[in-house]
Amino acid sequence: MLLKNFSQYIKEQRQEGKNIRVNRSNPNEDFDFAKYQPQETEYAEAQIVENNGEFCTKKIKVNTSQSKFNYFLDGIEKKRILIYYNFIPFTYGYMSAVIMKRTDKKMHSIGLERAEENLYLPFKFNGDEPDFYLDVEDFNNYNINPINIGIKAKGESDYPLMPEEFEKKAHSAIQENRRHMESTMANEWAVEFKNFDDWLYVDGGLTNISSDLMKKANVVGVIKSHNVQYFDYEKLCQIYNIKKGERSCVFRPKRRFKNTPEKVFSWYLRLHSDKNYGKMDFGIIRIEIPDREDLLSKVDEISSWILLEANPIAFPESRWDRMIYPIKYCEDYLKCKAPSWTVLESLAFG
Repeated sequence: MLLKNFSQYIKEQRQEGKNIRVNRSNPNEDFDFAKYQPQETEYAEAQIVENNGEFCTKKIKVNTSQSKFNYFLDGIEKKRILIYYNFIPFTYGYMSAVIMKRTDKKMHSIGLERAEENLYLPFKFNGDEPDFYLDVEDFNNYNINPINIGIKAKGESDYPLMPEEFEKKAHSAIQENRRHMESTMANEWAVEFKNFDDWLYVDGGLTNISSDLMKKANVVGVIKSHNVQYFDYEKLCQIYNIKKGERSCVFRPKRRFKNTPEKVFSWYLRLHSDKNYGKMDFGIIRIEIPDREDLLSKVDEISSWILLEANPIAFPESRWDRMIYPIKYCEDYLKCKAPSWTVLESLAFG
C-alpha cells in the first residue's frame, strides 16, 4: 500500500516539474549500505566469571541427542534508495520478524509475526532546519507517514546536509526499528507462550530484551559477527584457535561507552572448522545468556544444544558456518513473505 501511494506522489511531483530521478541500479538487490557498517574493530572490557578469573578454553561434551530449543526468533530487513528528489535520497525500508516453534522436528508459526515498511526522509520539524528539507504535510494527501531522519544526533551541532549523511541516518533507523520489533516480539513470547521448560533461541544479542524477560525466561542470544573485541591479542589468539566443539571461558561484557557490566554472561563457541576457508573466525559464534546463576550452571549444556543444532548445516546460506538450520528456516519464511524489488518497482515506478 505504501508503494502504491508513493507511486501517485511521484507522478504528481513529476507533473509539477520537480527534479526526481528514479534509482534503478541493482534492481533485484538491496542498496549497498555496507560502507556504513563499522569498519574498525571496537574494543571493550570483560570480566571473566569462571576458572577463578583466568582465561581458558574447554571441550564441550555432548551427552544428549536432542536440543532443548523449541522457539526461534529471527528478523530480516530490506532497504533501498527509491528516488532522489533534487539530491535528497528517499530510502525505503522493509522489516519483518517471526518467532517459530519446533514441534516433533517440524517448524511452524505461532502467530508472532510482524512486518513494517517506511520511507525515511528529512523533515522540517523544529523550524531551524535547512530550507531544502521537506514538509511532512506534503505527504498527508497520500496517506504516507515517513520517518524523519533530518535530526541531529547526540553530540552533533549541525543538521545532516549531504546525501551520504541521509543514507547513513536511514540505515541506522532501519536497523533500530528492526531491533525494536524483535525485542518486542521476544517480550510478547515471554508473556504468552513461555513455560518453565521452553527455550527461545534469538538470532542476535540480548541488549534490547526487557529486564523482566531476562530475569524469568530461558532465552539465549547468538551473535555471528565480531566487530567488538573484549580481550587482548594473546587471548584472541586462543579464541580464534579453538577447535570445533570447544568454547572459551564465560565472561561478563562491559558496556563500550559507560564501561559498566552488561546484564549478560557471554562466551565464544566454534560450530564448524575448515582450514580451506582461511578465515580465523570461521564457525565461531558468541553466545549471550541472562546473568542468572541458574543459567550460568548450564553453559556447557546450552553449548551442547547449539552444537546439535549445527547439524544439518544451513547451506547454501552464505553464513552457514555460524547459522543453525531453524534460523535459516525462519529467514527463508520471512523472505518469502517480503515484497520483491521487481514488485516494488512495478508498483512505484510502473
